[in-house]
Amino acid sequence: MRILLLIALSTFLLSCNLDRVTTEYTTFEQADKDNFFEKGWIPIELVNEEITDIYLQNDIDINTFIFSFRTSEMPISFDNETDLQNESIELHRIDIPDWWNSEIIGQPRTNIQTENGLVNIVVNERLNKVYGWGKYGR
Repeated sequence: MRILLLIALSTFLLSCNLDRVTTEYTTFEQADKDNFFEKGWIPIELVNEEITDIYLQNDIDINTFIFSFRTSEMPISFDNETDLQNESIELHRIDIPDWWNSEIIGQPRTNIQTENGLVNIVVNERLNKVYGWGKYGR
């Protein structure tokens, strides 16, 4: 009986991805109080005190991430934009939420080079929402 329990527990633990983390904050103040922005997943160029509904999913092991937030002040201009057309986003070991692709398809895309790597950015002005994804290098 112990062996079956051990096998079941081992199988469960091996099937879990303990490196994948989803973080959500309702307000900038909540995230700031938790030192969320210091972790660098959302480029500092995009952060302002007006952002709300902050969502981040990242895989710490391989440094892939997606994020979104709402803002009344759009943080960037699109000098080098391209449209996403019908292109959906897929990242290794990130579970893209159901709402994600439907909200970014057809929206202008740009990117920001940060000290950690390249971040793809989409702004959906109709929803006042900013989305980002990428993979940071080590």
